[in-house]
Amino acid sequence: MIGKEHSNLMRDIRGYVGILDDPDSNLNSAEFFIAGSYIDAQNQERSCFELTRKGCDMVANKMTGEKGVRFTATYVSKFEEMEKQLQKLSPLEVMQMAVNQLVEHEKELKSLKKADLMLETNINELREDFKKYKVRLGDRSSFIVARDLVLFSNNDKPHSNFIDCVAKKLKIYSGSVGDQNEYINVVMENTHQGTAGVTVHYSEKAVNLMKEYLSDNFKMEIEYYKNNYKQHKKGDIKEYVYKADKKFNFNKKTYDYYLKLR
Repeated sequence: MIGKEHSNLMRDIRGYVGILDDPDSNLNSAEFFIAGSYIDAQNQERSCFELTRKGCDMVANKMTGEKGVRFTATYVSKFEEMEKQLQKLSPLEVMQMAVNQLVEHEKELKSLKKADLMLETNINELREDFKKYKVRLGDRSSFIVARDLVLFSNNDKPHSNFIDCVAKKLKIYSGSVGDQNEYINVVMENTHQGTAGVTVHYSEKAVNLMKEYLSDNFKMEIEYYKNNYKQHKKGDIKEYVYKADKKFNFNKKTYDYYLKLR
């Protein structure tokens, strides 16, 4: 209405507020400008000012030329119209209007608090999601642990499943994404097969417990072919096996390595 950019008008009003609230002025800016906020079309909170009649007077007095005259005439007419309407109302109706305004203001405040709570909730959820994808420095996946401990399956790949089985035996295994303690860190990541999935990473403390377990318990058996089978003859070595909750197969490299340790 006054032909001024909103940002420029806000800048000017903030300047007026700073002058009015100077300790030496003995004035109160709230009698002129009431600070507030609103939610814009992009659902962003923006600051604003509600102008009292004295605030409108001040803004008008700072304007010159045709724009100043038109603004002054418009707001004076509006206030005069409001005064006439209020004069027609009973004291009870005026009080009811004030109550209604307070109720609306309270609704706005609740809406803002709700928006803040939702934002805080979303931030917390993002933090939790980040934890689920964050690998703790120094921890090793079951694939890496199996490779380092020379535990290879009969297809010559690190035996990740066996590592997780040992961890279960030691009661340090967990498959819930986000779980983290001194032994494990369960995250979502791309596996060595290239697919996204749950991966358990083990701390050095967990790996040392596994080493102790293997030293005391890990003894593989050799299974032989009972009959002639394709290129294999009866009595040939079929596989190297360790039986825990189920049967795990290993390659000759693993068998030879642990045979030397005994």
